[in-house]
Amino acid sequence: MFAAHKLACCLLAPAAEVSRAFSGESRMRVSLLLVGLVGLHSAALAPVPCAVAGDARASDVRIEAFQSYRRGDNYGIAGFTLVNDGEKPISSIELGCWTGEDRGRQSKVVAWPAKGLVPAHGSAQFSNVNIGLVALGTSPQCEVTAVEN
Repeated sequence: MFAAHKLACCLLAPAAEVSRAFSGESRMRVSLLLVGLVGLHSAALAPVPCAVAGDARASDVRIEAFQSYRRGDNYGIAGFTLVNDGEKPISSIELGCWTGEDRGRQSKVVAWPAKGLVPAHGSAQFSNVNIGLVALGTSPQCEVTAVEN
């Protein structure tokens, strides 16, 4: 969104100077052309759709051997094995992490495998994943909420 606004400002400032040189119908055409260009650029910057929890691709992914510890600044650091039982490799995952029973206050975390992709029907080790604030005396839990192929 910010990038599209920045682009619009960059394009519209010179457009104001150009539109002074044109009158009437030509000015309208220049304006419509600029609006179309900004719209196309904004669509190109849209996020890539991910599989969300409940989608078949996200349900084919599971976390095993989850371990975490709390740093001195109260942030949790996790390590786990991600198992991909799906048909496509995974380039990144989104985790929802919470402490206790309060799933409504999840931290959303995006993590990437250290060695490129998690292969189809394979697994990858994740380590040093910052999972957000962890209260003293609680144990964090995480689930895969989205995957990106």
